[in-house]
Amino acid sequence: MEYHGSATSANDLDTVLHSAGLLLAVWYAVASTPAMTIYMHRIDTHAGGGVAILVRSDVAYTELQLTKFFPSCLEVLGINIYLQNGTPLSVLCAYNPNKIVTTRELMHYTNQLQPACIVVGDFNAHHPMWEPTKPANTTGRNIAQVLLDDLSISLITPPSLPTYYNVYQNSFSTLDLTFVSANFQPTVAVTTEEDMGSDHYPVVTSIVVAPSTAGFRKWSTWKFGSGTWENWSAALQQPELQGMDDLQREFTNFTSILIEASHKVFKKTKEYTQPKYNKSWWNSKCAGAVKAKQEAKMVLINQPSPVNLIAYKLCHSLVKQVVKNAKKESWISFCNSITTDTSASLIWKRMKSLQTPFCKKAQPILTNNAIITDSVSKANALADHYQERLTSPSPSPFPQHTLIPLAIALNDDTLSVINDPFNIQELNRGLTSMRSIATGHDDIHNEHLKHMPDNYKTWLLQLYNKSLQSGMLPTVWHPAIIIPLPKPNKPLTSVDSYRPISLLSCIQKLMERPIVSRHIFPRTEGHLQENARRLPKETVCNSSSHKTGGCDKINTVGGQQLEFTKQFKYLGVMLDSPQLHWHHQVEYLKQSCAPLLNLLQSISHRHWGADRELLIHLYKTLICSRLDYAAPLYGTAALSNLLQLNSIQNHCLRVATGCRKTSPTASLEVEGNIFPLTIHRDLLTGQYYSKLQQLPNDMADDLLQAQFPAEGLSSRLLPSMNSRAKALFTNVNLQIPARNAAPLVSPLPPWFKVETYICTDFLPTSVSSQTNQNVLQMYHKLIDTNYSGYTHIFTDGSCIVEPTCSASAAVVIPSRGVTINFKLRPQIHIMECELIAINEALQWILLNNCQEEKYVIFSDSLSSLHLIQNTRPKNYLPLVFNIQDKLFNIASSHWVYL
Repeated sequence: MEYHGSATSANDLDTVLHSAGLLLAVWYAVASTPAMTIYMHRIDTHAGGGVAILVRSDVAYTELQLTKFFPSCLEVLGINIYLQNGTPLSVLCAYNPNKIVTTRELMHYTNQLQPACIVVGDFNAHHPMWEPTKPANTTGRNIAQVLLDDLSISLITPPSLPTYYNVYQNSFSTLDLTFVSANFQPTVAVTTEEDMGSDHYPVVTSIVVAPSTAGFRKWSTWKFGSGTWENWSAALQQPELQGMDDLQREFTNFTSILIEASHKVFKKTKEYTQPKYNKSWWNSKCAGAVKAKQEAKMVLINQPSPVNLIAYKLCHSLVKQVVKNAKKESWISFCNSITTDTSASLIWKRMKSLQTPFCKKAQPILTNNAIITDSVSKANALADHYQERLTSPSPSPFPQHTLIPLAIALNDDTLSVINDPFNIQELNRGLTSMRSIATGHDDIHNEHLKHMPDNYKTWLLQLYNKSLQSGMLPTVWHPAIIIPLPKPNKPLTSVDSYRPISLLSCIQKLMERPIVSRHIFPRTEGHLQENARRLPKETVCNSSSHKTGGCDKINTVGGQQLEFTKQFKYLGVMLDSPQLHWHHQVEYLKQSCAPLLNLLQSISHRHWGADRELLIHLYKTLICSRLDYAAPLYGTAALSNLLQLNSIQNHCLRVATGCRKTSPTASLEVEGNIFPLTIHRDLLTGQYYSKLQQLPNDMADDLLQAQFPAEGLSSRLLPSMNSRAKALFTNVNLQIPARNAAPLVSPLPPWFKVETYICTDFLPTSVSSQTNQNVLQMYHKLIDTNYSGYTHIFTDGSCIVEPTCSASAAVVIPSRGVTINFKLRPQIHIMECELIAINEALQWILLNNCQEEKYVIFSDSLSSLHLIQNTRPKNYLPLVFNIQDKLFNIASSHWVYL
């Protein structure tokens, strides 16, 4: 389709394009079409003009690199569309801004096209060949001469086809021409469509070809909301826990039963979908205005007069005004409806309605100087490339014999516990840590495994142990779904530009969890490190940067030279050299926050829009979170660099509060209840320093004492994190956090059944609705039933704020007449008070060393017990790991319950 002008509705344009053709050429104003890929060219030497090609994203194409003619009159742009047989079809879009186009220029561009080609455009040319009733101009005569000299190109525009309507003269012209290869001429038809708001009619070129396309296919996923997990559990067959002779058959049977039950209860999303185009702003006023405009145009064509011309112009202007007001009113209504209480799902539903749905893009691949367009051939090319890379010798500088100490450690008899059968606690912890991600080739989702009944968990556990003891993995785990993801800033036509992502079976990944937990356990990890001390120590790279930015030695790894760069992005942080001045990081933050600033402005206004609380919340979520990332690191930048970030926060606060530009910055921060960025960065630095104090000593020292050259002065070093943090705590009169190193991994072995020693459901029912007497009776009954003959230890922690802030903890052992109470620092949290009391109770048990005695520790903090039960706690790591270590040591020789 060829179209000259601007569309009233971009969604209408998309719908026509996807139903009628492959190509759309637009001049003057390009509509926003998310489902299309736009190539645009414009010359700014004159008003108007410009040419663009919009291609459906599912069509395989490449941009046509054209050599410009000098001096050039035509504005041209081209692409190559690839057919299913691999033949390229050149499409050239041209625009003549009412100049004289020579035959040399026309031949210059047509000679660069493929044998199969289509040329469309507004040539502003007149000739009796396509306009029998009008005289020819110079450009028209030159085009006719080219058609006579070059028999490989034919004009297929029918004579007197009305493609342009002059409202002032009430006349039609044929300005938009279409040329095709001679072999396509019998199968091509050119027609015009209905008016779409321009003085040029859309021209549709129909040609019988089969382009290589990517279907609108999405990965079919389970819709777990369409059923209930109770019905799914009831649909499962009774597992056969005996007679597991054939491991392959048992895993296949296990998987098939889960899938069969899922198909009975849950639905799946469709694999093939067609995009739907929404106009949430369209209303009856828009439809009526467009209809009135079309009627006025027909009246003008049938009865040309000055009155009808004015009426048509008024209707045309009215359509623009009505559509503009409808879009504005719809957006205002949407912004006014957003509050802090609005559900996020409703907001995302409305935002999705403003966007075109997912449209898969067909990207050709160039390999061995050949273009590959069909999906099967591209998949085979990528598979061959990945296989070649994986089977080629690794350029790693580490020799293969470095794996020998690891193999010795794994086969050591002293670590036989690693090969012990898995228990149900390890399986449950693995299920808890698994996220809801994509499925593998077996279509088993992690939600299936998490909601399995207990008998199926036992069945799966037996299969895992059978595989562990036999040393065999089922062959059904071998296949993987490879998804190639494009690398940033890489040419998409090269197979090297795609990073393979493997989707493995979720059942296989679940088995890896307890295996990894056992091998990273500190006791086994230390043994592996002891065996790995015999590894040869080699210098991998050595470099030193100077003020001039040079290197005194070329760095190599595995014989390959490393590229020296002055700017590198690592984990979202822009690093620069030779001095770490953070210029690039500050510029990166400014550029990444600019679109988010526009977002805040688009949903706020003096008379409408979101409220202040929501805008400040959006600032904290979208923008402030970006400024917080790595703030303790780039906080050492020069003050002139950091001041550039203040304008971002000030701008957001002015948008949220509605204050004037002349409002003082301090007033904005008070109104928005936001810290200045300088104080906020100091707060983040102090929190980061406190976390570093919990790392092991060797790791914390490297991070706390690291120093870098200052900007412009290679002899001066920036202050370390240790000195900066201590200065911050001293300036605000706070106590410097003491070193409280904790291991990175819980001291509890993965095979240790910690749930056995911690009871989190002491009472079967809630006590909130019970009287004190009933609760006391239930308590004594449970004590006599479950913990008769145990030494009872009671712990508690308290924290008060008024009249003075204070905190304390206590341990009481009535049978021994022991009472231990101690006062804690005032800033402590109530959770830490409870944990300290439990830790002191365990410490008392260790000091008394009564081998034959059994203990039970009572605490009124259920959150503390859950935290102790978690092998990956996020808070109070040193204290929780200390409690877990004591619990493990006591449980080996005592009976103790929490």
